[in-house]
Amino acid sequence: MPVNLDAVPQKATKANRPRNLRWLIALVVFMVAGGFLTLWFWRSSRAGSTFWFYFLVLPFSLWLFLFSFRRLIYKGKQVWASAWDAERENIVLHETLRGQRYARLVYCDTTTALTPKRQSLAKAALANNSVLESSHSRAGEGVIRHCRLAGEKGADAAAIATIVIRQALSKVVPVISSFPENFNCYVSLQISAGITQEELQALWEQTTSDSQRTTTSFSHYTDISALDAWLDLPPMSASVLVIVAAQVTDHPHENTGEAVCCQVFCNREEAQSGVPTLANVHRPEKSDKGRAVNSFDRSLLWANLKPDAIENAWLSGEGMGSDENWLEIIEKFGLALKQGQGSWLLDNVIGYPGKAAPWVTIDAAREKAGMTGEPQLYVWGTGNGASWIGAVTSPKASEAVDAR
Repeated sequence: MPVNLDAVPQKATKANRPRNLRWLIALVVFMVAGGFLTLWFWRSSRAGSTFWFYFLVLPFSLWLFLFSFRRLIYKGKQVWASAWDAERENIVLHETLRGQRYARLVYCDTTTALTPKRQSLAKAALANNSVLESSHSRAGEGVIRHCRLAGEKGADAAAIATIVIRQALSKVVPVISSFPENFNCYVSLQISAGITQEELQALWEQTTSDSQRTTTSFSHYTDISALDAWLDLPPMSASVLVIVAAQVTDHPHENTGEAVCCQVFCNREEAQSGVPTLANVHRPEKSDKGRAVNSFDRSLLWANLKPDAIENAWLSGEGMGSDENWLEIIEKFGLALKQGQGSWLLDNVIGYPGKAAPWVTIDAAREKAGMTGEPQLYVWGTGNGASWIGAVTSPKASEAVDAR
């Protein structure tokens, strides 16, 4: 279940303390009323213990009983409120620690139109080196501005994607095979390339046939929510998450691009897994329209970072360059992340890569974090003002958050 601190009820309302002045006034009223009623209805001699009992002791005892009962209610509410507040703090602490679990990225391979040029994504963005160009689509539907993967002339998207994905998987298999046998393996295939899920599963099984490791499908998660869900698995069990995301199409839209991205995450440090960590990828936070500022604040909480610690933000998504929610975050937190100056829209470099978009932003953030050692932000816009926001930190930096 996703971490949602907003679902935790608020602190208990403090009980109203009995006001002494009111109760002193009530005492006077009780004594006067008790004395008046005693004198009014008393028919015998106004002397003796019985008379004074009704005249003084009875009204005072009635007032004392009501006052004690009111104090008892106050103390009960106070004890309940204190107990709930303490329980709430434990819930918030538990959920915060759960939210601060992070994934260790141990393998990353991204294939884009930049790959033949042997230029990395982050460096291309920093140098404003775009590979978007006007050309005909594979289906010959006219000239549009996009970038596509290199492939055999005349081959359709499914054929090119199959070749590239097979090559990528052949590199992934040795990585997951290097983990100890007690590591569970989860796989999420997020492909948009005219290939059916059955064909993808067959391709995976064919490529991994030599591996003795049993895998569990995570393909019902079709985007970065797979990472969020994997982080919620019982942390006592060692596991890895394999992401294979691809966007290859015969009918591209304007300003889109093709990409194939493979990533492997682990929930154990190198001493236990035997595989070195490239970067720490912290839990992404989903931001719906109207709560971007709160979501950004939560994403920093999951990474245990301050706003001014963020060096760069790597964005992808339709309209992210002028997204009002993202601009609101920059203004609210005073971030020095203007477009082209700390904020890098990867769609300007390789086009919007669809299914691969969130993983491409993580790859770019991972690369820059490895170069400078400074925390990076990855942002994937899903449209209609919604987005996913998370942080990437270098494994060389001090890990203040314990993955529990």
